[in-house]
Amino acid sequence: MTRIHRLRPLFLFVLLASLQCGAATAAAGYGGGAEGFCSAEPSSKCSGDQPLYWKVTHPTLAPAHLQDLPGFTRSVFKRDHALITPESHVFSPLPDWINTVGAYLISPAIGAHFIMYLANMQDGSKSALPPKDVERFVFVLQGSISLTVGTGTIHSLL
Repeated sequence: MTRIHRLRPLFLFVLLASLQCGAATAAAGYGGGAEGFCSAEPSSKCSGDQPLYWKVTHPTLAPAHLQDLPGFTRSVFKRDHALITPESHVFSPLPDWINTVGAYLISPAIGAHFIMYLANMQDGSKSALPPKDVERFVFVLQGSISLTVGTGTIHSLL
């Protein structure tokens, strides 16, 4: 079980699945306990080049992107899959997260057995512990975070 605190500006994908933490996970020190959390230090470092996921984290409806037609999207929802394009992301506060907004990409509402969202963490952001028997997978797209699991082990994610 983990809590997440923001270190630098970042976007991350979070995937939640109703899975029991297995023996391999616990042996690797990722099993998590009730006291886990993560944090990160701010950074003013800026690059002239756009990050790899810049178009995902900075969607626009400029002429190059659908000629400023609000509500016009390339997103597609089918029985067995969904393609959710950046211009379709609707950000709102995430439950039990502080100073963070997220856009749900996959959820049980569309037939999935897990939740995946894009979280935009600001200064002072942190997450609550996930519910019991829920495993959290974090993919950092921009910035970095420091993750502390219940065992006290700290991991830096870039």
